Amino acid sequence: MDKGGIVQMAKLVAFYSRADENYFGGSMKYIQIGNTEKAAKMIADMTGADLFRFPMPLIIIPALHRQKRINRQENDQRY
Repeated sequence: MDKGGIVQMAKLVAFYSRADENYFGGSMKYIQIGNTEKAAKMIADMTGADLFRFPMPLIIIPALHRQKRINRQENDQRY
């Protein structure tokens, strides 16, 4: 794609974002769209880029479940 001697390159915003349970101001809340995904969409809108979301790495899933269990135990001990 040549516009006046300038080659136009394809644009891509690639990101990883985790929704689900997140910690906000002292409590756990469920969110459907992660903050990184929101930022990636804003950048793509401003630049006309395509979006690519990396899938959650499988190695992270057990750590998430373990941390959720720890958080529940800590919350149970507080009250």
